[in-house]
Amino acid sequence: KFSVDRTNEWCFIVQKGQAMSMTVYSNVFIHTSTSNTTGGNIWIISNGNYTGAKLNFYNNTFFTRSGRTYEDDSRASGVCAFKNNIIYHAGTLGTDYPVIISSAGSTVHSNNLYYRLGTGDNLLVSEGGNNKYKSTVQTWEPTAKKDDPLFKNISGLDFTLQKGSCAIGGGLSIPALEADIVRKKFANPPSIGCYETSASSPAAVVPVYVGSAIQNAYPDILEITYSSSLAAITPAASAFNVLVNAVARTVSSVLVSGTKVSLALVSPVRNGDFVTVSYTKPATNPLQTISGGQAATFGAMPVTNNVNKVNTPPAVTVDYNPSNYAGFIGELDASKSSDSDKDNLIFEWTAPANIEVSSVSGPVIKFLAPLVTETESLEFLLNVSDGKSIQSKTISIDINPYKPQSTIANIRKVVASDFIGINDPDNIIDNNTGTLWSSEGINQWMFAGCCK
Repeated sequence: KFSVDRTNEWCFIVQKGQAMSMTVYSNVFIHTSTSNTTGGNIWIISNGNYTGAKLNFYNNTFFTRSGRTYEDDSRASGVCAFKNNIIYHAGTLGTDYPVIISSAGSTVHSNNLYYRLGTGDNLLVSEGGNNKYKSTVQTWEPTAKKDDPLFKNISGLDFTLQKGSCAIGGGLSIPALEADIVRKKFANPPSIGCYETSASSPAAVVPVYVGSAIQNAYPDILEITYSSSLAAITPAASAFNVLVNAVARTVSSVLVSGTKVSLALVSPVRNGDFVTVSYTKPATNPLQTISGGQAATFGAMPVTNNVNKVNTPPAVTVDYNPSNYAGFIGELDASKSSDSDKDNLIFEWTAPANIEVSSVSGPVIKFLAPLVTETESLEFLLNVSDGKSIQSKTISIDINPYKPQSTIANIRKVVASDFIGINDPDNIIDNNTGTLWSSEGINQWMFAGCCK
C-alpha cells in the first residue's frame, strides 16, 4: 500500500537511467491531496534509457483526489504493460488527468477500469496529446470499463468491491499472478483491481428512488422514499439540492432511517409552493443499502406538497336489494365508494340486533334475513373513514315473508340413510333443540314425510 497526502508528490516513481524489468501487482496507491497539479500515483520519468526494459502494472487500485493517476513519460514503445487496474479519480481541477501517456504505444493496455467522479463526458486518458473521454475510451481500449467500481467505503479507504461491481470478473487472466493484496487467489477471469471478489456472490441491493413529499404536520421536513432499507450512513447536506418555487432552500441536516431520507429545511414550505429535490452521489458517505448498493444521482424531481391540504371526505355508495325474503341471504356492497384524495378507506358496519352478518368490516358484507310472518324493515349503518373524516349512510331493507300463502305442515316420519351414535333421524321431530341427526360419509340423505 502506497499512500501520499502532500501536494505535487508521487506515490511511486520509476527513475530514468538503466534498463530494468519489474512487475508491480496487487497494490493500492492512494493520493489524498486535493491541490495536486503534477503529483499523483505513478510517474515513469521522461527521457530515460528504457531500451530492453519491461515495466508491468497489473491488478492495482489507484485512487487520487487531484493531479495524475498514472503518467508514462518513457516515450519508448511497448515498455509498459498496464492491465487489470482500477483508476479512480475524484478530482475536479483543470489540471487533473487520470492517465497521461506521452507517446502513443509506450504503454500496452487492456481490461482497465477508468472512472472519474462527477457527471458528464469526463476526460479519462490523454495519449500522445489525444484525449479520450468517457464516451470514447472504449474505442481506444475495447476491453475497458468506465462505470463506478463500487468501492465499499471510499471515506474509510476501503477499496474492496461491492457486489454488482463491473470490475468483478472483468479482468484478463495473467498466469504469473496468483493472489490479490490479501493473498486471496485470483479467479479466472480475475476481478479488475487489487481485490478479488467472487462473481458468484449475490449482487448488492441497489436502492431506487421512489418519491418524495412534505407533510402538513412537518412543513420544514422533506422526506425521500427509496425502494430498499438504507444503511446508517449519512451523506452531507450538500449532496441534496432543494428548490422552492425555483429558489434554493438550504438543507440544514439529513437523517437516514429505513427506506426514508429526511431533509430538514431551514424554513418551512407553504401551501401551493412548487418544490423539487435532487441528489448528487458524493465521494464520501453516499446513500447505500446494508449490502453496499449505492443510490444513483438523480436530477430535479417534483415533491408532493401536502402542506395545509384541504381533505375531501369519501363518497359512500352502497349497492343492495331494498327488498329481501325471510330466511334468505342478502348482500350490502359498498365497494364503489371512493375518495378523491386517493386515501385508503376503512369500512365499519352496524347491523340490527340479532341479525347474523358475515363481517362488520370491509366493503362487502352478507346478512341472513330473519323469519317473519309479515313485512318488517331492517336498518344497517355504514361508516366510511379516510383517516381524516367519517361519512355515514343508513341502509333500509324490507324483509318479506317467503310464500305467506303456505300453511304449516306437520312432519310425521323421518327416514335417513344412516346416523352416528344417538343422533338418529327421529331427533328431528322430538321438539328438542338439544338433539340432532348426524351422519358421516358421502351420498348420505334424510327424508321427512309430512301432511297437513
